[in-house]
Amino acid sequence: MEPWHYIVLLGLVLVVYAAIVPNRKRSGNHSNVMAEIEQTMKQFSDELEEENRQLLGLVSDMKKEHDLHAAKLQGRIEALERQNREVGEQLRLLQAERARPEPEAVAAEATLRVAAPSAAAVESAAASEPSAANKQQPNEPMKIRERYAEVFHLYDKGKSTEYIAKKLEMNKGEVMLIIQLAKQEEQSRV
Repeated sequence: MEPWHYIVLLGLVLVVYAAIVPNRKRSGNHSNVMAEIEQTMKQFSDELEEENRQLLGLVSDMKKEHDLHAAKLQGRIEALERQNREVGEQLRLLQAERARPEPEAVAAEATLRVAAPSAAAVESAAASEPSAANKQQPNEPMKIRERYAEVFHLYDKGKSTEYIAKKLEMNKGEVMLIIQLAKQEEQSRV
């Protein structure tokens, strides 16, 4: 029952009591009327206390349900965070795997390193034995693409000048100059 029901009920009890009281006064039972009012008031307060207990029970049940729901959600959040970390790990591994050169490319680069010496080695050999380089091909000078085959192998594969410079332990400017000279050489021959 709602609180206004009790108020209406109490009002009706008082009206009925008022109708009964004059009859009782004639009989002289004033103390009985007071006892009935006290009993009615006590019953009313007992019912209010019972409703308050029920309300507190409902609130505590709702709080328990809320706590359980919050705990489930917290568990799901932790599981999703763990899953997110695992997916991040897998993504990093995939990116690292893609960044690693393929075995065929590594073998080809190793072959080129053996077949074509580095720029520093060619320059030092040319400086120490200029006549030996001229004796190999006296009619035609060595082309830049042939001289720096390893640079152009990586450049033709689409590698950046920074990557080529790091890979071949050269300066970035040197790699850019070699590529520009090769382009000029090709344009002059055409």
